[in-house]
This record gives sequence, C-alpha cells and structure tokens, in this order.
Amino acid sequence: HIFQRNKKIKPRPKSKQEGNKNIMKVFVATFFLSALASTKAQDACIDWIIGFNLNGCTYDRILEQVEIKLGRIGCSHNALTEIQLITGTTTDLDAADAIDLVCLNGWDTAPQTTYNDIDYRFTDDFMAEHVSGEGFLNHETGSFQDAEYSEEGQNIKNFHDNEAKNTRMNEFEPIDSCKLNSMMCCFGRDRQPNDNNGNCAEPLEEKCVDADPADNSNLCYTNFDGTPYPGESEGDIHCHGLAWDDDPNEFTSQLKYNNLFFVSLYDHMYQRGYVEHLLDDENIPMCACMEDIDITVSRSDCTQIDASLTFSIKYEGGLVATAQDNLNIHFNTCRGINPGNGNGQNNDLASYAYKLYLEDRITNETKTEIFNTLVGYAQPGNNANEEACEAAYESAFAPRSYHEPNDDWIQVFGMGSEASTDTDLTLWKSGSTYVPDSGVFYIKRICPTCNDDHNQIIYKRLTPLPAGFDIPKLFLETWSSVDNELNVDFELYSNMLDALEGTARWDACNYDDPGIGFPRDCGPDKLVGHQWTSLSRGGRQQDYAYYVWEGNLNGNPAPA
Repeated sequence: HIFQRNKKIKPRPKSKQEGNKNIMKVFVATFFLSALASTKAQDACIDWIIGFNLNGCTYDRILEQVEIKLGRIGCSHNALTEIQLITGTTTDLDAADAIDLVCLNGWDTAPQTTYNDIDYRFTDDFMAEHVSGEGFLNHETGSFQDAEYSEEGQNIKNFHDNEAKNTRMNEFEPIDSCKLNSMMCCFGRDRQPNDNNGNCAEPLEEKCVDADPADNSNLCYTNFDGTPYPGESEGDIHCHGLAWDDDPNEFTSQLKYNNLFFVSLYDHMYQRGYVEHLLDDENIPMCACMEDIDITVSRSDCTQIDASLTFSIKYEGGLVATAQDNLNIHFNTCRGINPGNGNGQNNDLASYAYKLYLEDRITNETKTEIFNTLVGYAQPGNNANEEACEAAYESAFAPRSYHEPNDDWIQVFGMGSEASTDTDLTLWKSGSTYVPDSGVFYIKRICPTCNDDHNQIIYKRLTPLPAGFDIPKLFLETWSSVDNELNVDFELYSNMLDALEGTARWDACNYDDPGIGFPRDCGPDKLVGHQWTSLSRGGRQQDYAYYVWEGNLNGNPAPA
C-alpha cells in the first residue's frame, strides 16, 4: 500500500438504541456515497454492475483483485483511483474506510448463529457465567458420553460438526470487545474419565472430583494481588488461546467466537473434560480477553481459524458485498514463529501473535502486551520456565521475591514510602506470639531503594532470646553483636524460600556502630555499605519496612 491507515473500527452496537443510531449513520453514509459514486462510476474501468467474486472480503483483497483486473483490461488510472471512483471518495484513506464498511455489511449477510443455538440453556448470561469458571458444566463431574450428561454433550458435538464450521457465531458479554486481539482459557480441573487427557479416572468419587488437566503451562503469579506461585505450588494447569487480525473483516477476526467455541466448549470440555478456573478465586476467569485474564503464565497452546467464504462484489446503487452460502471453517493448530529464534513454532499462542505482528496484522503494542501475560514467549517449548516467571514477577513487584511462600507477613514498622498506619509494634517485641523467646522465627526487611541484594532480607533466628532482649532496638537503633552473631544466633537470606530450606545464607556481617541499625554492612558474601537504616544517623536508607511472619506463631514456623 502507498498509505497507512488504522484498520480498527468500532465494534457492532450492543443495544437496539445504539444499533438504530448506527444503522442511520450507515444509511446516510451509504446514500451519500452511492449518489457521489454514481456520478463517478462512468469513469471506472471495471464493469462493476457485473462485479466479481472473491474469497473473503477485506480492503486488501479487493484492492488486489482490482489491480489484477485493471492489468488485464488496461486502464488509464491505477487501482487506488478505481476504488475511489466506485466508492465516491476522494482520498485513499476514505476509500479504504468505505470498503471496510462494505465488507462489514457483507459479513452480516453470512449465516449467523449464537451460543444459544448450541443448547437452549446456553444463553448469554449462562455463557458469561461459564467463562468465569462457574455453572453446572464446570462444577459437575462425569463424562459427556454418559447418559446423565449426554444431552449437552451431544448438542456440543452436533454443533461442532455442523454450524460451528459453516456459520458465523456472534459474541456475548463480557468478552465481546477484546483490546489485545486475543483470548485465553486456563483450566484447573479435569471432570471427565476415559479420554486419555488429564488424570480423572473411575471411580469418580475417589479419583475425579479434584483431578488435574494435562500440565502445559506455569502459573507465575496473579496480577490483581501479586501472589507468586513458584515451582509447582499452583498444581497442574492447562492454557489454550486464540488471536486475530486488526482488520475486522479478516476471517480470524470475524470468526473468533467460532474459535472460542472450539477451544472452550468442544476441544477442551467435551473432548478432554477440562473445566473451571485454575484457582478458586472469583477474580480469575476461566476464559477471558487477554487484558482481563488477570494472571501471568509462562505460555499457552493455540488454535487458529482457516476459512473460506465467497463474496459477490458489485455495484447496485452503491458498492455491495454479499456472502454466498458456502462458509467453510477449519480449526487448526496455530502456525507461528518462535520469538526467541525466528524458526517456525506450532501450537504456541505467543508465537502465533509474533507471526501476526511480523505480518503487520497486529501492532507492536498489542504484541508486547500479550508477551507481558505469556512471559515465557522466547522459549515456547519450556512449559515451566521458572526463570521467566521469576524475572517478570520481580520486575513488576520489586522488592518482593518470587520465591517467597504465600503465607502472610504482618508489617510492624515502616518509614518513607513504606510507612503504614496499619502496623503493630508490639508484635515484634520479645515474648510476643510472633517473636517467641524460644524456637526459630523470621523477620523480613524490605527496602525498595536498596541494592538488589538488599531489597529484601530475611532474618532467621536460631537461638533462644535472653531475658530482656529488645528486638525493635536491635533493628531500628543499633545493630549489635551481643547474643546476635551471624550463623550462630541468626542467619540472613535474600528470600524466604532460601531461609526455609537453609540454602544460600549470607556470610559477611559487622555490628556495634551506635545509631546504625540493621543490617549495618552485612552482605551475602562481603560487607556492603550504606544499606542500613537508622532513626538518628545521616546516610541511611529512607524507605523501608519490617515484617513478622505468621508462620512464627507459637514458635512453630510453617513447613517449607
């Protein structure tokens, strides 16, 4: 193309009132363009009354076909001018927008279905509940081949074999307008035995009520509260998604709800039994637009739409596109490009999005936001990819550590940006339930402006506290060696997981400079200056907070 344009246009109206307003706008625009075009059409070289047939209806496809026809018949002007003449426009951008409108109206002449056509119970409200991870399809356990569930199962299969492949499915709220050209489902349970997917088995009461899907991804963390899930702490999950073009008239865009049906109801629920959101939390939907999924994962599988539909393009008082009754849809494994090495990569959502970006079918901004959810995008074959999860988490939530267990910490003191009115100084005084005189306990300091090694420090007490030992004074006023020797009375770690496992403990420490608090110059392997806090001395860190761990209760820390 010789000009740039924004392919995105407004979505279809959601209400009759909005619809009537838009229909009037379309009518007025079409009437104006038709009147103007009729005065110019005589200068067109193509016989638009006869027109032509075309697989798909987009500006790019029509422009290409016009170029071919003009090349065959000979014409004094180019294809861009020909399209201006037949649309009654005077600029390339206006002509492109006019063609977009023609094709959108053409798609509305294609056969249409809704999710309610699958099963009488699958109303818009039901589907909204279903994609949230709720409803009877998610909560019940058993096979869709069994008599008890055969009605909905057979309805889903019949729709897949017929209407899902030859009609355009319409949207439903809340996933009727996705800003990032993508949707993803992440399933947390397998409800169906005997399908060679997941670990649900018979007898159902013993082996299927809380069975797992086949694990193909890693839950890194939840976005809304910053809870990390290191290792296998989330259990087995299965993520599968889809993506589509910016151009609203491309097959991938027009048929995205067919693809969602295939991914969510047919391929994963009916065939494999995968249901429910991956965590029992109403903030996390089972399926959603990428920007609303509210979790960060390593990767996702992917299905793409490959389709054909013939449109008749001709002039009938104005340019008109009419769909024939021959829509043919195939649901295939995504064929993408590995962002890490540029090679072909199948069945990976991030790789498919990367291919769309390289082909100028989505923007760099959209691609980047998708990668922010699929943080292992550079290694699509690495399902777990703990390194990518850790890097993404600690970038988003510094100075918090990805490997910190999910047990709660209670703030007892804070200064600067970490100050809080919700603190209780008594909780870290010697003898409190959180700082027992005997038994191991943990105290955490966070300092967002400190060096990386000192953003978070875990103090792990090893020996009983002597009578009168003042914990707040030790940390806030003067970091002392009295009954407080490194790797004798206490140990220091950079995160809680290391502290619980006793790995990577710190080896360097000093003490006893009046007015200089924790940790003076203590460091992982050498002394490091100016990471300390103080209530009285200059040169101190200004923003910091101290916490006690709930696992300290009764001197019995929670297990690793």
